[in-house]
Amino acid sequence: MSQTISLTTIILCGGAGTRLWPLSRKALPKQFAALLPGGSLFQGAVRRALALGSRVMVAANEGQSSVSAEQLAALGVREYGSMVEPVGRNTAPAIALACMALDPGEVVLVAPSDHLIRGLPEYLAAATRGTELAKQGRIVTFGIAPAYAETGYGYIEADGEAVRSFKEKPDAATAARYVASGRYYWNSGMFCFMAGTFLSELERHAPEVRGLQGGLRTRSREGAAPAHGRRHGHHPVHQRRLRGDGEERPRLLRALPVEHGLERPGQLRRALRRALSPNRGRRINRGTEL
Repeated sequence: MSQTISLTTIILCGGAGTRLWPLSRKALPKQFAALLPGGSLFQGAVRRALALGSRVMVAANEGQSSVSAEQLAALGVREYGSMVEPVGRNTAPAIALACMALDPGEVVLVAPSDHLIRGLPEYLAAATRGTELAKQGRIVTFGIAPAYAETGYGYIEADGEAVRSFKEKPDAATAARYVASGRYYWNSGMFCFMAGTFLSELERHAPEVRGLQGGLRTRSREGAAPAHGRRHGHHPVHQRRLRGDGEERPRLLRALPVEHGLERPGQLRRALRRALSPNRGRRINRGTEL
């Protein structure tokens, strides 16, 4: 990545620990669990941020800040930003609160903590291109080239790098039509933008987030107190997600495809079956068998 671009990766944590129980549970959601050799999915997200030369900011809820700190320490990461959400309110409020702690010209890469990414060179190339577009004032969304007609994800319709529309989770026939067209990508939940650009657009489309600023405290550096959002500051925002469609789609959006090797949470069972060796009963056993 260009040395002239200052980059912070906001790693979004969260989750109730229900998808892969009992390996994943409320106290240790899947992104922190030891699902694969080489560390957790969260640690994989941190390693990718470091490979980009990025600073790291972790957005987690109160129950996950300690485990994220432990896993960062295990990687030797001592300097990072931390933003603790007292109440989970989806992506937009968490990102807004984190961006308020940054310089408006800082380029921000938003990365979920529970992605499994096998194609690191492709990911780094897409992320690097995203930072270049972000520095031009664009808001970049990353789409995953669909491997099949999935009904559990939202879709991004794109023409080159131009975003045409966002689609909610489709039925099976509609998903098949999306995939056959070659114009649609799974919505990865990853974004890239300058902090000031994002906040300006969010104020245009979701002005209620302005109340978040009063709940911001200082960023953490080497053990300092993490930034917290006040509980009352989150409730007016409700369940606002980071997305845009119809008349609300920001004018600055650009789409970048990630062609290979990125698995969303709903695909983890398939990914784990490929990465680990099932037994004859098609089960994957970890630890002591009873």
